[in-house]
Amino acid sequence: MNGLPKHTLIAGVGLILLVNAIVLAGVAYNRSDEPESALRLSERELSAPMSGYGNKENSGLALALNWRVLPPGSEDSKRGAWPYASYGGSPDWLNQAKMLALGFEKPAVSQSHDGQSRIQQPLPRDVLLVLELDGAAYQAALARAVQFGQVASAQEKTQASDMLKREQDENSRLFVVDAGLDVAALRAQHPDRRRYAIVHGQVRPNWAVDKDGTASAGYVSGVSANSLNVPLEWKRVFDGASAVRRDGQLPVRYSVDVKFGQRLEPWIAQATRVAPSAKQ
Repeated sequence: MNGLPKHTLIAGVGLILLVNAIVLAGVAYNRSDEPESALRLSERELSAPMSGYGNKENSGLALALNWRVLPPGSEDSKRGAWPYASYGGSPDWLNQAKMLALGFEKPAVSQSHDGQSRIQQPLPRDVLLVLELDGAAYQAALARAVQFGQVASAQEKTQASDMLKREQDENSRLFVVDAGLDVAALRAQHPDRRRYAIVHGQVRPNWAVDKDGTASAGYVSGVSANSLNVPLEWKRVFDGASAVRRDGQLPVRYSVDVKFGQRLEPWIAQATRVAPSAKQ
C-alpha cells in the first residue's frame, strides 16, 4: 500500500465509494413505494445454514430460498413426491409454445456421421419466473405423495409414509409455476400478490428429437435471489435453527414476511418465532 502513488490510492478509494453508492441506491430504489409482492414464508421455504456455519453471533446470517418445480404429470408418483428443493426441473407448463414465447428458437436437426440426430442446445436465458406459495402446485405434490402411498408395494410402505409426512410438514410449498418476459403480463395472470411473487431467474431448453422433428423440454435452472440476508434485528429469531437436525429434535419454526421490491429483489421485513408444535 505504501508503494502506491497517491493518485492511484485516491482513485481506488473513490471507485469503492462509487460502487457502494450505486449498490445502496439500488437497494433504496428496490424498497421504495409499495412492494410488488409480499409472501409470508416459513422454515420450509427459508432454511437456515447447517449448525456452526454462518450462524455465529458476530457473523452474518443468510437463509436459503427453497423453491421447487412440479415434475411432469407423466412421471411416476414416487418421483413426484420428492421435494427437489432449489434444483430446478421440467414442468408440464414449460412446453414448446412457452419456450418459443420466451425467445428460444426451434433448432434445426442435423445428422451426424453415425446416423444419429443431433441438436445444438442453446444457452440459458434470463427470464421472469412466478413463485406460487401454498397453491395448486403444492396441492398436486401432496396428491402425488398420497397416490404413491396407495400404489406402493409392501417394501415401499415405510418410504411412502415418510414421503407423505415430509410433504405435509417439511417440504417447501413454494413452486415455480410460470415464466415470461413482462412483469405486467405475468401479474395480470397471477394477481394475488400475497400468493404469487415475480422474480428474476433462468430457463434453459432441452430440445429433443421425436418423430415429428423437435420437441422442447424446457428446464427451470435457477432463481436469481436464492438467499436472503437476515437483518441484525431479526437474527435472534433464528437462534438454534439448522438445515440439518438430529433424529427426534424438534425443528425451530419461524414466520418470515418477505417483500419483493421494484427490482423484484426480496428482503426480510419481519420475522417471528413460532411454537414448535404449530402447523404452518
